[in-house]
Amino acid sequence: MLLMVLLLGLTACDPGGSATDDPIQTQPIVDIDGNTYPTVRIGGQTWMASNLKTTRYRDGGSIPVAADNATWSALTTGARTTHPGSNGPLYNWHAVNDGRGLCPAGWRVPSTGDWNALVSAAGNDAGFKLKSSTGWLDGGNGSDAFGFNGLPGGFRSNGGAFEAAGRNAYWWSSTSFDANAAYGRGLIDTRRDMPANYGNMRFGYSVRCVKD
Repeated sequence: MLLMVLLLGLTACDPGGSATDDPIQTQPIVDIDGNTYPTVRIGGQTWMASNLKTTRYRDGGSIPVAADNATWSALTTGARTTHPGSNGPLYNWHAVNDGRGLCPAGWRVPSTGDWNALVSAAGNDAGFKLKSSTGWLDGGNGSDAFGFNGLPGGFRSNGGAFEAAGRNAYWWSSTSFDANAAYGRGLIDTRRDMPANYGNMRFGYSVRCVKD
């Protein structure tokens, strides 16, 4: 199934960029499983500098693995999966929206407003600046100017197919689009921007957390 992408012109990029084009590293954080994440300050926000890897919600409840396509495509509750060749788990939006909390305490899954603020702070060519400097296929690497380290983890469709690892990165937002879809944000191998997108809530996307 084709990924639905909206090129929203909502990023309001400052031509000069309102953040310093140098990584501003901050204190690492640890999730409930003991995974440690580097963090980086970009503009007025502090972001994880790697994708979420937790297998449990903040309250200790397990996030089930859905391996087979039939199970994955039928789910209306939170689940995770791993894309072959990916750099971390993919979560459906039901896991993002679970009241038990997907991110560590003091952190949240970013809203569309949070993503817009990040892109605005990065300025022109935000996608190129937020991409990792290695790991992208066919010349798709970025400059990683801010230390965000956006790696191309691909996604899992609502039918269960794994797609686009090495070429595209997709992260959920906490903002729903309609009863069946939610907004996300993407990096594309052939593009220098960071387009908004929306996907079926049963898609598997990566997750980054932003500090409250």
